[in-house]
Amino acid sequence: MATDGRLRVLLNSNVKEIRDGTVVIYVGDRVDALKNDSIIISAGGILPSAFLKKIGINVETKWGAE
Repeated sequence: MATDGRLRVLLNSNVKEIRDGTVVIYVGDRVDALKNDSIIISAGGILPSAFLKKIGINVETKWGAE
């Protein structure tokens, strides 16, 4: 998905604020506001792999189990 332009990958980034239709993130030493339709938060617990795959997002697990 990232290679065909449907997904923008921002490594070394952190969420600063979630607004209606926009997410504000730190990318390195700068702050960007990006338009968005929805947000998936995975903060511990069980990764929603089946849901992500169903909507077309491939999940690659680096550590632990999927």
